Formats: sequence, structure tokens, C-alpha cells
Amino acid sequence: MCAVRTGQEAGLFTKAALAQRKIAAGLTSQQAAEYVTDSYELTPDDVRDLCMQVAQ
Repeated sequence: MCAVRTGQEAGLFTKAALAQRKIAAGLTSQQAAEYVTDSYELTPDDVRDLCMQVAQ
């Protein structure tokens, strides 16, 4: 069974969460916003697919 659920924990993979991690790592808000602009944001389906692949 996959440890990451497709509910609340999936929020860790949003652009906003990534930006917050980058700010915590020392980037300015503007730098973090620019960094995440082209980042891919996982969907719940993506997480489910990854869990299924890992379980195999």
C-alpha cells in the first residue's frame, strides 16, 4: 500500500507548497514564484499511478 494518500498529503506536491519550501530554503517570494512557474504539479491521478507502480 502506498504511504502517500491522494488526499491531504498530495498537497505537498502543489506549486504553492514547492514555493513555500523554496522560500524556507532562502529564496525570496519573487524568486520562488519564478522557480515554480514551469514546474509540473502532480495530480491525484499521478500520485495514484505512482503508488500502483511502486507496489508492483
